[in-house]
Amino acid sequence: HLVLAGVTDGNNISVGEYYGSIKYFDYDFIVYKLTLDGNIVWKHNIAEPDGAALEGSLIETREGNVVLTGANYKALGILGLVLNMIDGNGAALWNYRNDELAIYGKCVEETADNNLIITGYTDLIHSFGFYIAKFSKTGTRTWHEHFYESGVTIIPESVVSLGDGGYFVNSRIEDVIGIFRIDSEGKFY
Repeated sequence: HLVLAGVTDGNNISVGEYYGSIKYFDYDFIVYKLTLDGNIVWKHNIAEPDGAALEGSLIETREGNVVLTGANYKALGILGLVLNMIDGNGAALWNYRNDELAIYGKCVEETADNNLIITGYTDLIHSFGFYIAKFSKTGTRTWHEHFYESGVTIIPESVVSLGDGGYFVNSRIEDVIGIFRIDSEGKFY
């Protein structure tokens, strides 16, 4: 599975790829910087030593760094939020792991105030809950919110940062598309 970030300087593109063996339950993530004609500028491997890396999203920041989010799926089925930042030359700057709520990082975007916003979902019994968190670009979680309703599945698909510090989040709610308006502290309107 490939995750595409886009052209930043007119010459390069960042691509993420999950690879590994389903038989041995061992998936990792590779981020590539490619020229527009497909030549590899650099390649960075992010290993998940105790589980499998699961797809999320990847962006390039205004500074030229690459940020990716997803989850670490362990043998017991526990999902843990994964967030990584790699510099423009392919070197790891920091990584964030969190297994507290079985969180799956689905999308990452830059905010209007030059931070990161992560949306995802929590894997709960018989339903998936909505999760949103704000991170500094040094990998510190500023705040996070979780919304859960028993028996309802809510999975965010994309997030847009607004000029007033709030967010629009496009989500699937069961088989319906919904748009949530969220304020600068993660509270639903």
